[in-house]
Parts: sequence; C-alpha cells; structure tokens
Amino acid sequence: MAEMIAVRAEPGGRVVLTFCPEGYAADRETIGVRVERWNEKYFNTLRMVIVLGVTILLSLPGWILRANDASATLYWTVLAPAGLCLLYIVIGFLAHLVHGATPWVLTIVTLPFLVIRRYRHWLFAVQPPVWQRRGFVPAAGIRQGWVTADGAETVVTVLLADGRQVRYVSEGGALPGTFAKLIGPRLSGQVTPAR
Repeated sequence: MAEMIAVRAEPGGRVVLTFCPEGYAADRETIGVRVERWNEKYFNTLRMVIVLGVTILLSLPGWILRANDASATLYWTVLAPAGLCLLYIVIGFLAHLVHGATPWVLTIVTLPFLVIRRYRHWLFAVQPPVWQRRGFVPAAGIRQGWVTADGAETVVTVLLADGRQVRYVSEGGALPGTFAKLIGPRLSGQVTPAR
C-alpha cells in the first residue's frame, strides 16, 4: 500500500492518494497533512542543516570583532544575518514540535471525550480500509491513463469507466510508476518506476 501526499486533483483540489492492489482512494487533505507538507516545504531537515552551517559561518566575523574589542554597533550589525538564520532555525524547530505534539496535547486535555468513538477516530486520524473509503476507485473502473511531464510536474490523467476524466498533478516521478503498477498497460506515456 502506497500513499502519496501533495497531489492536486482536477477537479477536487489537494488530495492524498492511497493505493492498494484493488484500486486507489482519493481522500481530501487533512489539516495534519497540510501542516506536514508545509513543514516539508519550508523547514525540511536538509534546509535546516544548511541554514545551521550558514549561521555558524556568518557568526565567525562577529566573534572575531568581539575578540578585537570592536564597537557594539559594528558587532551587532555583523551578527544580524546570523541572528536571522538562527531565528529561522528556531521557528522551524517549533513548527515541527507543534506538529508532532498537538495530537498528544489534545489527547491529554480532552481525555474524557476519548470514550466517544467518532472523536477518537477524528483525533487519531483512523480511517477505514482503502476499499471502503468514499473516494475509492477500483482498478477495473479505470479505462485508460495518460502520463505527461511538464517541467518538474508530472500529470496523470485517468479516464474512469463512467466517462469522467480526473487529472492528478504531482511533483516528481513517483505518481506514474504507482499508477503503472495499478493499471499496467492501460497507462500510456512516459512511465517512471515508483520509488
């Protein structure tokens, strides 16, 4: 079972595609997935490590000035870019911390409500199996699929058995490979293997 986030469906907006051998489900993006995508876009680990290295490099001239007893104004002027980089790192760390801790804080604060099944499912994002979801499309219900690449975006257009056409737009090349595993030779265009 594969899950793909950051997919835009036309029509439908942002969705999470979950694939299984019987078909796939296109579920709307939840708040947690949006925050996760936002964190990955602006505060991913590689970027945070690079900014940390830049912060260290930018702070070196300030420490040299400090050792040579330069004026406070010059010292803080030289350290300002390093301070902004450090602020970026702190904001990114807090964003990741809040995203990871929010469900547990909600659990502790709303402990008495956990006896309500619907609330528990909402809080812990429990979903039914893929084939029982409302947006499930069986593999047999797909007539044809086309793959096109437009720069960094990959587009998979699917023609369903009822005549509807749905376009799924994603960055990277994993989407066509996953659809190729699902519908096989009914997918035409350039197909890249799923990762």
